[in-house]
Amino acid sequence: ARAARSYTGSATAGDARAHQFLTELGSGVLVEPTVRAYRTPERAGVVVEGRAQQLVPGLSMVLQVHRAAEGPVERFRGDLGP
Repeated sequence: ARAARSYTGSATAGDARAHQFLTELGSGVLVEPTVRAYRTPERAGVVVEGRAQQLVPGLSMVLQVHRAAEGPVERFRGDLGP
């Protein structure tokens, strides 16, 4: 979310950073991940969803994973005076 929230950031930058993190994490942790990044004038964030890798062979339990990170968009504010 920091890539989307930063002063020079964008939703595209947030999306790219989330995909980079998923690549570094590897394919054995989160199955079929999806990423949604957004940025409004006030808030920016990233949502990652997918399925957790099956931990116990033969157990047909599917664990859905949903994680979101969000915060205010950084803005430069000049000196407001005394």
